[in-house]
Amino acid sequence: MLLEDVQRLLHSALPDDAVTALWRAASGRWNDTDDFDADGRTWLEQIAEVCQERLKDVDPTYVPLVSPVRTESADLVLREVRHAAPELTDRPERAGGPALRSAVPALGACVTAVDPDLAFRLLLQTLGTCDVTIDGDRRARFEAIAERLGYSEDHVEDRLPVDPW
Repeated sequence: MLLEDVQRLLHSALPDDAVTALWRAASGRWNDTDDFDADGRTWLEQIAEVCQERLKDVDPTYVPLVSPVRTESADLVLREVRHAAPELTDRPERAGGPALRSAVPALGACVTAVDPDLAFRLLLQTLGTCDVTIDGDRRARFEAIAERLGYSEDHVEDRLPVDPW
């Protein structure tokens, strides 16, 4: 699945800066001052190489395949990206505000131009990375989207744990 996601993003029409914005948001690497390579496509190419090498060891006959995009959840995912925009973009600089401002339109573009399923998972990862707390109604919407995409009941819970307070 990782290799498929990587290849889908690598070969997408998303501009390099959008791919980098997605990568930075999901990984929580919001500034250029660390050892993180700022180019998301370079990182994705490295991940693809590692995946392909690993697959040669565990399944030498595996042929990488990018499955068809399922677009039936696109409107639902796009609505949640738009709903998350203020939570992600109204953050102070030290908490990734400037970097996340470019990630939100990149998430929207990922929904419409790449894959709603991948965009949904990147949204969950980004919200989790940013420690965004979601209410019960929103959690139920996320769980409904996850179920529609074929994920287990705990898919949202694993990425956005329930606040114990």
